[in-house]
Amino acid sequence: MPEVDILEIWLARLAALELVQTGDVNAIGQANLELFSVAEAQDAKLTSAALAGFLRDAHRAYSVAAARTDLVGWFYAWHDTQAGQLRMSACPISSTSELPVRGPCVPVDDPAVVADDALASTVAHGIPLAVLVEVARSEPAPAPEVLPFPVYAQQLLRH
Repeated sequence: MPEVDILEIWLARLAALELVQTGDVNAIGQANLELFSVAEAQDAKLTSAALAGFLRDAHRAYSVAAARTDLVGWFYAWHDTQAGQLRMSACPISSTSELPVRGPCVPVDDPAVVADDALASTVAHGIPLAVLVEVARSEPAPAPEVLPFPVYAQQLLRH
């Protein structure tokens, strides 16, 4: 699918957003979550600039949807490597230190950081069996190394 087509489809999904703001922050983050396939982005041969532009447009789309429900807070987007997805949401939080993401994150102002990370993924189409390590049931599983990941975070715009 060409670059323009996939971005138009994704933006059309975001134009129909209906955000919620009731419940705890984690529940709100889950309810407002949108997912986009990194494999689709790679297959469409999206450039980093195009994907970063999409993330900026997503911020605006979330801001428009937030204005309809008087949601004040933050938009945030990240690359979930294991799932092979770009994920994004919005929550009524007052700072990036409150982002309801699982794992250590580093808030960034530049969406290209997240776009570059996603497009560079070597496992977007799945994790090759060759890199998986078999562990006997009696052996303790090795502790995973959890590295901080970048999260594009911006305050929701007021319309």
